[in-house]
Amino acid sequence: MPFAGIGLVDSGASTSAIDLTVVAALGLQPISAVYALTASTGPAPISVNEYDVSVWFPQPSSAVQSQPSIHPIHHTLPVTEADFSLQGFHVLIGRDILARSLFIYNGLSGRFTLAF
Repeated sequence: MPFAGIGLVDSGASTSAIDLTVVAALGLQPISAVYALTASTGPAPISVNEYDVSVWFPQPSSAVQSQPSIHPIHHTLPVTEADFSLQGFHVLIGRDILARSLFIYNGLSGRFTLAF
């Protein structure tokens, strides 16, 4: 069952995370609990649920491909849960995904390129 949402690229995050609303909407069941240390948790790690998800990115049409499509990045990727309700996004894209891509940030234009 797909879920389309807004993502935030965070090159400082070692792993990717999904919002609790995504967990609920997809009816995901945790595969384990892991300890996470974030800037907002302070010096003590907290226990969070971990889920196996499949990550896909939309691909626009091009000269080679006339129709938009989706491209699988990972068929099974462990991600943790987080509460992003106040931030306005559904997925935090961490280095576990970025490590399999070419990520270029152009600060002067306020744009980035993410290629797989």
